Amino acid sequence: MAKIRILADTSTDISFEQAAEYGIDLFSIPLTVGDKAYQDGVDFTPEEFYKLLNTSPIIPTSSHIPLATTQDAYRKAYEEGCEAVIHLCNSSKTSGMFNTANLARKFFFEENPDAEGKFRIEPVDTHSFSLAYGIPAIFAAKKRDEGGSVDEILEVIDETVNRVEIYMALYDLKFAKLSGRISAAAAIVGSVIGIKPIMSMIDGETKTVDKVRGEKAVIPRLIQAAKDNMEGDPFFMVAAGEILDTGKDFQKALEKEFKVKSSGFFRLGAAVSINAGPKAIAVYVLGKDRRKG
Repeated sequence: MAKIRILADTSTDISFEQAAEYGIDLFSIPLTVGDKAYQDGVDFTPEEFYKLLNTSPIIPTSSHIPLATTQDAYRKAYEEGCEAVIHLCNSSKTSGMFNTANLARKFFFEENPDAEGKFRIEPVDTHSFSLAYGIPAIFAAKKRDEGGSVDEILEVIDETVNRVEIYMALYDLKFAKLSGRISAAAAIVGSVIGIKPIMSMIDGETKTVDKVRGEKAVIPRLIQAAKDNMEGDPFFMVAAGEILDTGKDFQKALEKEFKVKSSGFFRLGAAVSINAGPKAIAVYVLGKDRRKG
């Protein structure tokens, strides 16, 4: 079997433990809170980060993986006898990671001309974030473990990237206001009357698809969004922030509706929580192939 390394990072919302199970190598996203630097998934648990979000007067910021770190990962894969590295990056519209990956590839081959023709580095702009590029990474690892070639794995990634859709509910509008996802006026009015926005995230574009009133309306509306947009055999994954029990209830409701088990449960990580807040739940489904129009 060809030795192919699948690389991604913690803004996929895949934990290091889950990545180890799938055979995915993860970079840790750098985070800054004031003058303090952290590593996502390393310096705190999800619960500790949610607490930090709720108590810190300064909203954390994230940045992309340093160029030198990316180069080191490519070099290590080559030295360990890999045939290829497939590096899934979050949307180039919102992050510099894809550009960094391409620079790292350029510098690697300049420093290792003997690797030309023997070693491939394939950065992939997934045009998305969270599990919308975590799921393609998982599918890529599974295809690799089935003996798939580099090109076959890249085709699986391309199809999945062009089918995956996120539907997320925000239970607290504070962070969406601070990040500019919704206006300050809308956040104030929504908080007063109990409005919970339902957001879609497709191809890196975030839209408000509905606004429901009251927490009891959230899960039924998310289930409807999944039903309306899922294509093919039922497939879904679920993620939740600090409202873990709500996320578990949501997963059970989806399993009852579609009569299949969830393909995974994840925690919303720093990259999403900074913008959506710690009180959020999301479902990830496979819709129609957007390559076909």
